[in-house]
Amino acid sequence: MRLLGLSRGQEDGSAEVPLKAALTAAAREGTAVEMVRLTDMSLVTAATADAGDDAAWFCDRLLDADGVIVSSPTYTRSAPGALKLLIDRAFGPRTDVVFVREALARREHGPAEQKETHGLLGVDTAPDPRVLKPRVAGFIAVGGCPSPHWRTLTLPTLHALAFPLHMAVADQMEVPTPGGLGGIATDPAAVLRAERLGGAVARQLGLPHDEVRFLGKPGTVLHPLPGHPLRDPADAHSLPPHRPLPTARRCAPARRWRTACPGQAPRPHQ
Repeated sequence: MRLLGLSRGQEDGSAEVPLKAALTAAAREGTAVEMVRLTDMSLVTAATADAGDDAAWFCDRLLDADGVIVSSPTYTRSAPGALKLLIDRAFGPRTDVVFVREALARREHGPAEQKETHGLLGVDTAPDPRVLKPRVAGFIAVGGCPSPHWRTLTLPTLHALAFPLHMAVADQMEVPTPGGLGGIATDPAAVLRAERLGGAVARQLGLPHDEVRFLGKPGTVLHPLPGHPLRDPADAHSLPPHRPLPTARRCAPARRWRTACPGQAPRPHQ
């Protein structure tokens, strides 16, 4: 089994340290591991398939792998824009399980259906059967505020990489730690947690999607489909307590909106 690690942070920085720990733990399980740095890749913003950057190379490495672990720092409450650019450049209909499955079915019905397949997946793009093999993913988000009332969008952004290929997420973790080169290395608990994530991914490589177990913290798995076997029923109760939002009231006849804070009556219309 092959496991690909993708690092978005600086070399030996706070996002790369836990990724290396996860890959090391996966290697101890007998998994062949490989790590690539997004900072070593060349990406362009053009949407054309022949833009000549490294997006196709990365996509090919991912399709050859049985799983992926992505580690990213948090910039302005989300993953860096370069990571989102890679997702936009490397993925799309040609790496989407639903589109490829339909394209392969059409290809079996003669030249006319094959012509429609090219239109479905892109110009001169044949469906790649590697898209359909099961894959397991793990995600690591580093940075942010340790307050339970402050949330980032880094982990949901990373799920955008897994969704087209229908990867099963085995584990994910968030480390709200200050940035800086290697800063996380001083947090042995975070490194041990990353090793556990790597083992959780490695031990489930090759399993069918619905047989992969989420081994992370209950209530943290993200999945777009309610009722999915990987969705934790406690998701709705996993958010921290918060103050109720102010209620909005419309003042007639001027049709203006006034805000009433909790426990305070709205001010009369002036």
